[in-house]
Amino acid sequence: MSQANVEIVRRALERAEATQYYGDPEFFASDLVYRPIGEWAESAECRGLDQYRRFLVRFREAWADLAIDEISFHDYGDAVSVRVEFSGHARASGIPITAKVFSVNWLRDGLIVRIEDYTDRHDVLKAVGVE
Repeated sequence: MSQANVEIVRRALERAEATQYYGDPEFFASDLVYRPIGEWAESAECRGLDQYRRFLVRFREAWADLAIDEISFHDYGDAVSVRVEFSGHARASGIPITAKVFSVNWLRDGLIVRIEDYTDRHDVLKAVGVE
């Protein structure tokens, strides 16, 4: 089942990037909980697909240009972590920005039910119970 979870997360990310439609109900539970990185401004926990979509639309609007690369996927059974690298320029200032984020996606019954973002791989391992 865990490799199937990796494929669900991979397809969800690919669809979101291709269509700019976030939280497709084919991949996400309607009661999804999303916890972005706490140190980032305006990063309150999102509950439900509507809040998740609004957060991601605002996030994308902050960039003049944005490139996202999914670098690696790691299987932890009911959880899948994705290492993502962002690069681009802030829309307001033009300042170039790069960031590395680890996104942990928990799945139940073939749907993503919770996502938590981290900047440190050690925190990912603690979150999935490996460390």
